[in-house]
Amino acid sequence: MLYQLIASLNAGYRRKFRYIDVPNTILNVEVLNNLKANGLIFSFEVFFDNPKLLRVTLILDTSKIIYFHIKAVSKPSFRKYVKGSLQKKSGSPFFLISTTKGLLSPATWLDSKSHLGGELLLVITSCG
Repeated sequence: MLYQLIASLNAGYRRKFRYIDVPNTILNVEVLNNLKANGLIFSFEVFFDNPKLLRVTLILDTSKIIYFHIKAVSKPSFRKYVKGSLQKKSGSPFFLISTTKGLLSPATWLDSKSHLGGELLLVITSCG
């Protein structure tokens, strides 16, 4: 379901949709919470007619074109893990890592003193 969320977000930003509908799963909610906290989406809520769907409101700035490309790094056939010791060498603008403490964004991962490693789920780059 994470891949459906990524594809929907990419298509929504590329086609300048106001909102998209995605499946309501625990992982999708955690990813969307991180994206909202970091200002990459405006909001999300449970779809009023169907509790199995989430309606995600995208940020569309009419003064300039904002485009985010989201890429799934870790896949079921190829898991990508990062070590906690690599925290200072991070060059990616935004990423999500699945750890034993939950999903961590760059700010929380780089600030953590415990040097947590985990599975690199996705990387988001800004274009335009």
